[in-house]
Amino acid sequence: CKRQKQEQSHPHRTMTLSLFRNDFGRLFDDMESSLDFPSAGGKGGGRQSTMALDLAENENEYIVKADIPGVAKEDIVIDIKDNLLTLKAERKSATETKGDHYHFVERSYGAVSRSLRMPETADLTSCKAKLNDGVLQITIDKREPPVNTKRILIE
Repeated sequence: CKRQKQEQSHPHRTMTLSLFRNDFGRLFDDMESSLDFPSAGGKGGGRQSTMALDLAENENEYIVKADIPGVAKEDIVIDIKDNLLTLKAERKSATETKGDHYHFVERSYGAVSRSLRMPETADLTSCKAKLNDGVLQITIDKREPPVNTKRILIE
């Protein structure tokens, strides 16, 4: 009741808040859709979000795990440049058999990539990667942090 009275006494505020909610919701919808694999040929409502990542470390190494089910190792690219680890994967579309009648298509295909800025203690010359059951695991040895500090004496 109190909210209805406020809405009646301030219709402009209610309309502005409603427009804000719509714009804010649309912003998140746009962001979410820009991060998704496209659905199969535009059919169906299935969506695959970006590749999920874990970054962990132990005493000796960093461990990156990425979920990329249904992607062959030949369709995965791992690049390193300027302490930036970039993973790219592409799920190829399945060829539809002529004459088959699909009731719905939920499996998605397309390309996705993620980049991680690695710490300076990551020895990016020592990366090893393996793919097992749709999980890509990259191990990166640790090294001593580089000494970048230069002391300046005051005259």
